[in-house]
Amino acid sequence: MVRAFTSTLRRPTKFWSVLLLAIRTNQTGSGDYTPLIINDWGQPSCRNQLVTYTAYPAGKQCYLKGNGGLRVPQRRRRKRVGASTIDAPVADAPNVVWAVDFQFDVCEQGKALKICSIVDEHTRECIGGLVERSITADRFIDHLEELIIQRGAPAVLRSDNGPEFISKAVMTWASTRTALSYIPPGQPWHNGYVESFNARLRDECLNINSFYSMLHAQVIIGDWKYEYNHDRRHSSLGYIAPVDYAQTCTHTMRQIDSHTAWI
Repeated sequence: MVRAFTSTLRRPTKFWSVLLLAIRTNQTGSGDYTPLIINDWGQPSCRNQLVTYTAYPAGKQCYLKGNGGLRVPQRRRRKRVGASTIDAPVADAPNVVWAVDFQFDVCEQGKALKICSIVDEHTRECIGGLVERSITADRFIDHLEELIIQRGAPAVLRSDNGPEFISKAVMTWASTRTALSYIPPGQPWHNGYVESFNARLRDECLNINSFYSMLHAQVIIGDWKYEYNHDRRHSSLGYIAPVDYAQTCTHTMRQIDSHTAWI
């Protein structure tokens, strides 16, 4: 019987149909000898091995019909890209830009934890966030509505092109609430404030704690975010905590010709 490592076969070629026939019928054509097909051999070497030790005609061409369990290239689903409703903004005042992003962790049972963090780019505050097993677009919208009731709507919501952010539900909701700014695919540095926040959350909280339940994770992460907002001093804010800076910040936002501008 011919042996082949089918997990690494990529392209359907004329050769593989003959190899498939030899595998299925167990006809090697030379007694007890079993030719060995190495997974990184090219077609000429494999073809020569079959010609030498099987009944495969040297000059005959055969084609793979697409069956037999051999792995062939699959068309990858094209990733969607969100349509921004405003150019990349500069957060020169509170509530101008909210940056949002997701990250993941697991609890001790191996169950996934999905963490949503929302950061005001000007004050550096973590103004909201969710810790749940799964966060859908509708759940994300509900959380944004809760934050808007407390703080008012932001001028712009900045995010990557994750499926929750570019969903029709979010775009429909944002059409009457705020502008959307999607960063270019594969360029997370365009969302640097929330990426920096996520890195600190990962290093200082997620990597040093073991969560035995989702509720435990919600409490621990919530406590860390409270400490970040009230006790963590930022050099970019004049070495004061984000909450203290937000209370003393005098920068304001104004409207000019139906476009949002900041002073």
